[in-house]
Amino acid sequence: MGYEELKSRALEKISNRFLLVKMLSKRIKQLDKGADPLIETNESTDSMEIALREIIEDKVRIAEIKKEDEITEDTDKEKKGANKKE
Repeated sequence: MGYEELKSRALEKISNRFLLVKMLSKRIKQLDKGADPLIETNESTDSMEIALREIIEDKVRIAEIKKEDEITEDTDKEKKGANKKE
């Protein structure tokens, strides 16, 4: 399945294009940083395809993406604070 078909199917789930782009961007970043895919993949499946398929298959929701970002931001702040104490 090509990207255009995946994008079209994802827009059926998330009709707001801007929200879809934001969700994709955040999920791709999570995947690139090592988050486990929520769908079956193979070695040649890239982050964009994984994120699109996760949205299509209702594996990812807006609240989960936001929560993950908050955890990442908190962890980054804690690391910066720890470096100042050294």
